[in-house]
Amino acid sequence: MNNSPWLANYDKGVPQTINYPKAPLFYFLEEAARNYPDRACTIFKGAVISYREMNALTDHMAAALVEMGVKKGRSGGNFHAEYAAICDCLLWHSQSRCGSGGSESHLPSG
Repeated sequence: MNNSPWLANYDKGVPQTINYPKAPLFYFLEEAARNYPDRACTIFKGAVISYREMNALTDHMAAALVEMGVKKGRSGGNFHAEYAAICDCLLWHSQSRCGSGGSESHLPSG
């Protein structure tokens, strides 16, 4: 049985796995904010958040999590039906920055 049936639908030339740097997830956001500060990081229902704005938002959220007592190794979650993607992104990067989770990408490596 194939555990990854979607791979058969990949376009020609699309790799089944990718290699990525072993770095905390927030590193990629910080790099994007430095290199492409005004480009769209997320677009959700017409609302655009740039990499610069997302970087600032996650810094603020990380500081708030630390202030609330979140420590390294502690996991957390968030769900808001209408803004799930943005909230998840903010929470994931913020947790990564304060060391409580979200520090590793879960993309397959090749």
